[in-house]
Amino acid sequence: MSNPIMNSVARDLVKNTPAGYPQMPGYQPGATADAATQMPRYNPADKEVTVEELNEAYFAPSADAVDTGRLTYDDIITKTGMLFGIMLLATAVSWSISSVNLNLGGALTMGSGLVGVGLVLMNSFKKKISPALIIAYAVVEGAFLGGFSYIMETMYPNVAIQGVIATVAVFATMLILFRSGKVRYSAKMAQILMIGTGGIFLYYMLNLVLQLTGVVSNPFGLSGITVFGFPLGIVIGLVAIGLGAFSLVGDFHIARYGVENGAPKVFAWQIAFGIMVTVVWLYVEIVRLLAILQSND
Repeated sequence: MSNPIMNSVARDLVKNTPAGYPQMPGYQPGATADAATQMPRYNPADKEVTVEELNEAYFAPSADAVDTGRLTYDDIITKTGMLFGIMLLATAVSWSISSVNLNLGGALTMGSGLVGVGLVLMNSFKKKISPALIIAYAVVEGAFLGGFSYIMETMYPNVAIQGVIATVAVFATMLILFRSGKVRYSAKMAQILMIGTGGIFLYYMLNLVLQLTGVVSNPFGLSGITVFGFPLGIVIGLVAIGLGAFSLVGDFHIARYGVENGAPKVFAWQIAFGIMVTVVWLYVEIVRLLAILQSND
């Protein structure tokens, strides 16, 4: 799976017993039947149960996923909505700062972008899920998006709102296709996404180095170079957007897998985090592609 956050979620969720069933809390692979002798045995003399208590327990409603602390779709939707709300608030603040002082906005964009990458890596390799770090990422990424969007908007009018509309449209389309079963996540898709996103990452790292060293003076770096009269950035942009769109399918797959297999509800934070990372990446790629298209008009 291409999303590093969802990679870590998948590793944590896919823990099976030797028979292939989901690993239950307290289960130790390889344990023998002798371990059962260590369990406390029931002693009727420990507590006397009345008939009223038995009737109350018998007629009580069955425990659902919420009662047992298991992951639900409501948990994922709530956490995702909350993180996006925090991110949008930080985006508005960053946009306002950039509109008052463009230099400060540029520095804020660069700094928050680097911190955001660090938080993604930190949460990817962190064994214990940290809601505080995930919320911090939402704030930092909002600061990045606000400055990035304002700068792109001043240079290429209307690309920010067009990017938002296109991102929402892509998200809704992939969700509908996933829910309908017309697009399914598979091992082959996972391999393609991993190779594709790895290649895109290396391309952007090379592009950044060439721009910082002055080898390429184009504002878009290598993406601004034309090959046979066709801007390279358009091809790269379309590929990146396609990878981002199908990465959403992987995110939805992990969310459904977690719910259907009774994962702990704390995974809602990590799944919401992963979805946000993919959506932000998708938005940035769409805005960059729209800017390249507008610059070539």
